[in-house]
Amino acid sequence: MKNITQSPSLLPFIATFSTPNLIWDLDPLGVTHVPRDKAVTDVSEHIQKANAAFEVQEKDRLKAENEDGVHYISFDLQKSLPLPKLSTSTAFYLHQIWLYNLGIHLVSGKESRGYFQIWTESEAGRGCEEISSSLLAFLDSSNSSGNGHLIAWSDSCAGQNKNLLNVCFWQLLVSLHRFSVVDHKFPEPGHSFLDSDHDFAQVERSVRKYENIYSVDQYHDIMSE
Repeated sequence: MKNITQSPSLLPFIATFSTPNLIWDLDPLGVTHVPRDKAVTDVSEHIQKANAAFEVQEKDRLKAENEDGVHYISFDLQKSLPLPKLSTSTAFYLHQIWLYNLGIHLVSGKESRGYFQIWTESEAGRGCEEISSSLLAFLDSSNSSGNGHLIAWSDSCAGQNKNLLNVCFWQLLVSLHRFSVVDHKFPEPGHSFLDSDHDFAQVERSVRKYENIYSVDQYHDIMSE
């Protein structure tokens, strides 16, 4: 067997990776270098788009507060909740059923409040069908219909919100004259803080007050507080 005693020179490698004003990024084809100025510009543009989206979101919220027939909703799935929720640490290693919660925050006139659609993983998943079904159940139970203008905000998760089935759902609402116009808008990825997140924070604070939660009904009562 031939022994290799001399390793390849590292000088070209060191010279390349120590080049000033370069940052490194990984792509599927290998390692590529990006000029630092371009990277800084991209980050700046990303922040500008995020701020612009927040401004549009605030304008839509104010429009729903001040104009008749305009309804504003934001919706998102909360982090899955364990069922049962137990204080003993051994429960962490046991199989638990997860509770899903779609939070929908409605702003319409003087009303501004959160609604929750909950179900367990044994009943359904958390894909686009469940999201659309939950939105329809919410609209059926609320007073936000009436051939008006619906403005909806959500993150751009393709499996849940940004897909063909969701577009068909909005088209169905328009064809049934539930709304005359539906605008579905998405914040900049990575900056999708919505009104629903405020509602989720209140739920999490309430849940922490209970050491043990044994049923869906208990979660329902906690969210209704």
